[in-house]
Amino acid sequence: MKTQFPPKLNTNHNITKWIIELHEQGYHMDFQYHDRKKIICIQDNFHFEIHELSINLVDQVFDQFTKSFKYIHSVETTSGYKGVLLCDTVFTTPIRQFEALKLQKDTFPHKFVD
Repeated sequence: MKTQFPPKLNTNHNITKWIIELHEQGYHMDFQYHDRKKIICIQDNFHFEIHELSINLVDQVFDQFTKSFKYIHSVETTSGYKGVLLCDTVFTTPIRQFEALKLQKDTFPHKFVD
């Protein structure tokens, strides 16, 4: 008789790995993107303006449950909060967006006209 194994579970191993690693580094809060100007800390419902945050892209991971890519970000606030933001798009603070555009221009100058 052939041995039967339980069906393979769809897990989000990479997401879980990053969350654990970030928690070990002191990023204990969870953030949610609210609108173009605010991000909410889920634990205490504090709203933060974009200019109060430093947001850095950590990694792109595939979410097994939604069958889509997600982006993991580390978030630090001017008031000392540190946490994680998981969303569908790459999100960075305005100065980071400027730096990314500058890097893109330096790397691919033929695509941009000043």
